[in-house]
This record gives sequence, structure tokens and C-alpha cells, in this order.
Amino acid sequence: MDLETLEEIRQKGVLGNYRGASIVTLKNYKDEDGASYLPNNEMWIMGRDTGKFAFYGGLKSKEFEEADNWYWHYIARRDTGLLIHHPERARRIVDSNQSA
Repeated sequence: MDLETLEEIRQKGVLGNYRGASIVTLKNYKDEDGASYLPNNEMWIMGRDTGKFAFYGGLKSKEFEEADNWYWHYIARRDTGLLIHHPERARRIVDSNQSA
């Protein structure tokens, strides 16, 4: 990317627009085998009413202190899920010129 593009992303917080929808970069999480959930050559376009994110289960937390310093640590985790109830309002675009 050139410097102008990077500056525009920094100012606006989005990569651009596609038919009025903001294009953003998602953090690419990996599974326990190190495989990415989102391939590098895919782009998903979703309307605001495509689905719902939900939290389920209780908050799992743990706290601990390290024996050799003064730091106190608190870690929390909560499971989330995504329900797609209007799949017709989502589109997947794959760039075949790039490898996944």
C-alpha cells in the first residue's frame, strides 16, 4: 500500500466502501492447528441485519500473581457465536489471483 492509502485508512478507520458498505479488516484468528479462520483471498460483504452475534455461557475468569514480581493478573473469557438468519444479505468474493 502506498502512503496516501495508509493515511486515509488511519483517518477514516476503514479501507474503503463497496456499494455504501464500509470495508474493514478483521483480526484473523487461528484454530488450534494454526490454520486461519479467514483466508487472505476472501472478502465478505454483510448487511447490518444479516445475523446476530450472541454471548452464551458464563464468564470464565482467572486471577493470579507472579511470585517474583508485584504484578496481579486477571484474565476473562466468554464464548460468542454468530447466527446468520438472512444469508441472502451476505456475499463472498474470492480473489483467485491470490493464494489463501
